[in-house]
Amino acid sequence: MVIESVTGIYFSPTGTTKKIMDAIIKGMKLDKVEFIDLTLPKVRDEIKTEISNDIALIGVPVYEDRIPK
Repeated sequence: MVIESVTGIYFSPTGTTKKIMDAIIKGMKLDKVEFIDLTLPKVRDEIKTEISNDIALIGVPVYEDRIPK
């Protein structure tokens, strides 16, 4: 399978996870890139997005060896 598009889904309260997702996706050198930022509660409640890209990358921060609920 040739990957031509990606959706980056992330939760990034301090911005670090977003920076990491940006770097990973930039390194993939794809033409079609979409992002879904789940950081704000309002956005999480309203998301009705269908992911139609080839791959989805999910990024979340880790605090004391755990991911947030």
